[in-house]
Amino acid sequence: MPNTPTRPITGHDIEHLRLTLEPVTGDLKDVDVAMLLNVAPNRLRQILKAGMAKGEDPAEVIPPPTGILVRLLQRHPNYTPLVSKPQPMEVFETIKIMLPTLQRVAPGKSPHDNRMAFGPVFGRSSIVGYKLLESEEQSVSGTLIRLMTLVMCCLADQARKTILEQLDGDSKHEHRLHFLGHTPWDWRLLLELDKALADYIPIPSREKVKGLIEERQAQWWSETYLQVVKDEAASRNLDVERTLKQGKWTNRETVTDADLREYPTNTRPILGGTTALIGERLRTQFTLTNAEYHWVQGVAPVVLFRQRKEKASQRVDATTAILLRYLSRHPKDLGLLIPPSMTGDELSEWIATELDPEFRNINLGPLLGGSVSRGYRFLREPEPPRWTRRLTTIIQQQRTHNPGVYDDIKQAMREEAVARGLDPEKVWNDGIWSPESNTQSGEGDQ
Repeated sequence: MPNTPTRPITGHDIEHLRLTLEPVTGDLKDVDVAMLLNVAPNRLRQILKAGMAKGEDPAEVIPPPTGILVRLLQRHPNYTPLVSKPQPMEVFETIKIMLPTLQRVAPGKSPHDNRMAFGPVFGRSSIVGYKLLESEEQSVSGTLIRLMTLVMCCLADQARKTILEQLDGDSKHEHRLHFLGHTPWDWRLLLELDKALADYIPIPSREKVKGLIEERQAQWWSETYLQVVKDEAASRNLDVERTLKQGKWTNRETVTDADLREYPTNTRPILGGTTALIGERLRTQFTLTNAEYHWVQGVAPVVLFRQRKEKASQRVDATTAILLRYLSRHPKDLGLLIPPSMTGDELSEWIATELDPEFRNINLGPLLGGSVSRGYRFLREPEPPRWTRRLTTIIQQQRTHNPGVYDDIKQAMREEAVARGLDPEKVWNDGIWSPESNTQSGEGDQ
């Protein structure tokens, strides 16, 4: 870990953090780093170059909430609130039992080892899907990764809900909290499912619960996800069964407004010009930041702009369309990709009641890198404001089993103040993060 307690965070520190986290999260593209830091993607380059120019003060570029977050993750990379990226083979091994079986089975092969069926269910061709599984060198687009991650998270959610049902009741409350705190919060639960069943489900019930999980996963796959894939095929005027077999998704025909009215709502084509409408609905419903909005779609802003301009009346690629069609139909599942955070009231009450009786509402903003007034607004708002998102998400994920996360964030906050040449006790009480300003709060993403 870089030695940063008494100096400002620089772009070099963020690049080092990227390398530190990649063994757990998978390859971190710029859109992922922007998401992690909650920085608008078009501002990330400026953040990554902070401190590189001679005489530049990186503290003027990197806002306090970002500095606190980086310091926290340098010391506690396990706090990272970014969902991990599954490898294509991990996805295939999970879903292959639900894919069409092989008609001809070679010696030593399973009828479920149908790798040609992998690509089509994610909007790609059979050949592309096969190559993804055969070669680790194949590049996977951000949108495809996001769709595969969503599928894995939904399957893990079926398993998690089923186990939690078995842990309902006052007598099992501690087991429930232990399960939530000591098993992966994202799709990686699938990798540890046998262990989780062994740890939390009694032997007499274990096989029954495992069978129930598999049944619910198969039902979600066939009735929820696969229905979206089939609707996408129909929206392209393609034979559904043939498309799922061959993955020939391309349809470059221009679609007019009159054409759109001919389709039922559930199979209406998703065009370059309509992706913005779907994205904006999600952005508004979940108050997504710029970083979250672009990360969900797995692409940089320039790609979205080009897509809307050049393909305004044409269908977007099938992978993008399936992802947007699914999220517009099942928006709550977006929470499996972007974990929830906390409101100001919840956070302040938790700290003052359970951890620090001397904590006052004036300390809320400074704790997260903001001003006192911004902290008070946080207390009044029904949704966590954008500048609080990452730190409050970390607290929400950790608080049931690791209340020490509060002290860890407070330590990072004090270090950030010292690195800016400020008295941490003074910042803790007045929330002034800049010697030259009484209002600077460092919101981060706008």
